[in-house]
Amino acid sequence: GKVISYKSLVIEWCQKEKKIFHFDIFDDNGNDGQKYFGVKLSIDDKVVAKSRATSKKKAEEIASKRAYFAFQEKINKI
Repeated sequence: GKVISYKSLVIEWCQKEKKIFHFDIFDDNGNDGQKYFGVKLSIDDKVVAKSRATSKKKAEEIASKRAYFAFQEKINKI
């Protein structure tokens, strides 16, 4: 099946709606010695989703998915 990138869906929606989005990535390492990245996704200066994962790309995608579902009703109206 086709892999949907939630990040691209969110970015597309933000561009259409003239919203400013920003991915804030930081190291968020666990006690297990595993390297993690934390991501905060802000839309119009409001943090709408957070996530952490073992790669930046994964963390961004998880945050985007959470934001997508949070905004889904609005996104689906477009």
